Amino acid sequence: MLRHEEEWQRTRDADRRQLSSMRVLASVLALSLAADGKDHKMGENFCPAVLTTLGGTFDSISANVFAFAQDMGARVEAREHAAGS
Repeated sequence: MLRHEEEWQRTRDADRRQLSSMRVLASVLALSLAADGKDHKMGENFCPAVLTTLGGTFDSISANVFAFAQDMGARVEAREHAAGS
């Protein structure tokens, strides 16, 4: 996330790859972000806020990160299944 912060400080117009990451972070932290990512305000350190949102303790963060990964995996599988139908 820190790498993103430094990268995002240098650009005001996000590319497709950056925009994908920005959308996840904006969603998690309930931040506003233009659909095209232009003139974003994402060049600050969101690490403390993300850790707090994820639960604050190692055990709760671990559980929440794995739950998120499992959910994303299920969504990808569902999308692939629907595309293959």
